Amino acid sequence: FKRFMLVIGREDLANDPLLASNDGRDSRRDELYGVIDRWVNSLPLQTVLDLLNQADVPVSRIFSAEDMFNDPQYLAREMFLHAKLPDGKDFKMPGIVPKLSETPGSSEWVGPQLGEHNAQVLGDLGYDAAQMYVSTGWGSLPMVFLGMADTSGAYQAWYNTPANLRRAFVVQTPDLRWPQGSTRADQQLDTEGIDISPRYIANRETGRDIPAPGTGENFYDHRRYAVTEASSTGGPFTDMSETEIDMLAAEGYIRTSQPALAVPLINKTRAANGLPDVTVAGVPNTFDCVPRLPNGTCGDLLEAMKWEKRMETAFTGYMPWFVDTRGWGDIRAGTAIEWPVPYQEMQARSKPYYNGQLNFPGPSTYGF
Repeated sequence: FKRFMLVIGREDLANDPLLASNDGRDSRRDELYGVIDRWVNSLPLQTVLDLLNQADVPVSRIFSAEDMFNDPQYLAREMFLHAKLPDGKDFKMPGIVPKLSETPGSSEWVGPQLGEHNAQVLGDLGYDAAQMYVSTGWGSLPMVFLGMADTSGAYQAWYNTPANLRRAFVVQTPDLRWPQGSTRADQQLDTEGIDISPRYIANRETGRDIPAPGTGENFYDHRRYAVTEASSTGGPFTDMSETEIDMLAAEGYIRTSQPALAVPLINKTRAANGLPDVTVAGVPNTFDCVPRLPNGTCGDLLEAMKWEKRMETAFTGYMPWFVDTRGWGDIRAGTAIEWPVPYQEMQARSKPYYNGQLNFPGPSTYGF
C-alpha cells in the first residue's frame, strides 16, 4: 500500500499511521478508491502498468474478450478451441480448465441445438412419435396443414412417411405468401431482409433450425407473427380481419348450396397472391394446384376456402385455427376438443377441476 501511494504521489496517505493496517484502509475505502480512480484515469493504461510494475506493486489489466483472444499466454495454454457449428460456421469455444499433465481433457462436442432432444425427452415421458406434432417454436409452422402449399410432391411423400421418421422438406409453391425458389438457399435469399409483404413466411437461416424428428420439424417461420405480437402491446391490433369475415361468409354460402356467391370472396386473396381463380368446382386441376391435399388431389371449393382462411388468419388471433380445424373435422384423432376451464374459476365456484374429457374420435378429413 505504501509503495502504491508513493507512486501515485500521495506521501500523506503512504505515511498516514491510520492507514497502516487493512482495517484502517477499509474504514476509508471510499476516499482511497476515489484517489486511485482519479490517478488511473489520468494516465494511459500502459503507463499505469509500467509505473506500478517498477514500484513492485502487484497489478494486471482487466482483459476484455478481445484481449483474451489475442493474449499470447491465453493462446499458448489453448484457452480457446476452434470448433464448427452444425451449419459449418467456425467459432471459438472455451478450452479445458485446469490444465493437467496426465489428464489434459478435450472438448468433443459443441452441445445440442435448441430442441434437439425434444423427441427423446417426450419419448421418455411416454409420448409416441405420432403425438409429437406440435411445431418447434412460436413462429414455426405446422406442416400437416400448411404443407398443402407444396406442388412438388414432397408434402405427399412426407405425409406418407411414418411420423417418427418425417424430416423437414422444401415447400415449392406458386403461392406468393411463401418464399419462392426450388432450393432452400434460393428461398432464404428471397425472404432475406424484406418486409412481410408479400411473403408471410420465411425460410429461416439454416443455423436457427430446431431438429425435431417427427411432424413438427420444418424450415419455415411465420413472419406475420412478429407483427401481431408487437401490435398486441402497442396497437393497432386486428381483432378480426376482413378476409376472416369473407371466409365465414364463403363457408356459409358453400354449406347452404350457394357456391357461386363464395367464389369471388375466395378469389380475393388468391388472386392477390399469385394463385389462379377457383370456380364452383374448386381449385383448377393442374400440376401446380394449391391446396394439394395429402392424397395428391386438388382441393374442392371448401378446401380452397379453408386454405385462404388458414393462410390469412395464422398467428394473427386467439384460437381461430383450433376452432376452425375442430369445426371442419380436420384435427388428428385423439385431440382434446374442449378448452379446460381455468382452475381459479372452478375454485371460485367450489367445483372440481375440469381439464377436458372429450377427444376427437377421428378419423379427420384427411385421414389422420
